[in-house]
Amino acid sequence: IHPNPFDSSLSILGISEDNATITMYDAQGRKLKFSLESVNNGYFIVGLDTLTTGIYFIKIKNTAGEQIVKRIIKE
Repeated sequence: IHPNPFDSSLSILGISEDNATITMYDAQGRKLKFSLESVNNGYFIVGLDTLTTGIYFIKIKNTAGEQIVKRIIKE
């Protein structure tokens, strides 16, 4: 997940759209809507230009139940 901090979008590499879900939350735990564009197999662009400056969390969960949560910062 990069860049962090970000301005208008994030890049995510190494996941499959078929076996992973991406969820984003604000600092208060509210789920956010965002756009997700598949660039090629395993590489995605997350459009976040409508977010205000602040701290957010992105959660990636696979079908096996494994998950990772990263703190991201919008400049």
